[in-house]
Amino acid sequence: MWRRNRGERVNYLASVIEYDLRKRDTGLAKPQYRGLADLTAGILLCRSANTADFASLLPRDVKSSKERYHYVHRWLSNTKIAPMRIMRGFVPEMVEVVSFGAQPTKLVMLEEKIGSKFYCYILGLQALDRVLPILWKVVPEEEAEWAAQHALLIAAREVLRCKTEIILTGHHIKDSEKLIEWCDTQGWGYRVPLTAKEPLLHLGKTITIDQITNDFKT
Repeated sequence: MWRRNRGERVNYLASVIEYDLRKRDTGLAKPQYRGLADLTAGILLCRSANTADFASLLPRDVKSSKERYHYVHRWLSNTKIAPMRIMRGFVPEMVEVVSFGAQPTKLVMLEEKIGSKFYCYILGLQALDRVLPILWKVVPEEEAEWAAQHALLIAAREVLRCKTEIILTGHHIKDSEKLIEWCDTQGWGYRVPLTAKEPLLHLGKTITIDQITNDFKT
């Protein structure tokens, strides 16, 4: 069994994180939350998400650096570890801290391209001029569509059940029409930028922003 013996600082930080994780509803088993505590402690101390940087700080007794990389890879590729499930243990507290109990809760949907083949959808909490990520999903470019956004929204609905009023905003979002329709069915408010050709359903008819603008001009 690997033991924690890589220095007092990383040992102490890992033990504090592990103690906190034990109390949260993350769905992680003991080996999983111990691994998460070790990885997080290494990243925080070296202040880098580069594997070569934080792997050397992992509080694990191993024979070589290669074994450290293998451990990081095994943990990250473990299909039983679901980030959206883990965040269920953190999001309610984050909402309370950010909003100070005020209403409504403001969510931001972001879409970022990663390299040339992937997209990352991020759902975050608006905190003054910052957005704090709470849920995210990385998908291949060919799957960058409504289904990926919908999975994030479903997860957000589960962790935000205690909040009665939610406003969703977004930037450069695809399938805005479906996003708006989903928000309507959930009773969420929304502020979503639309393109001039974006189709909208109004009074039983499909219209676009261009048509609305032209109507105002006439």
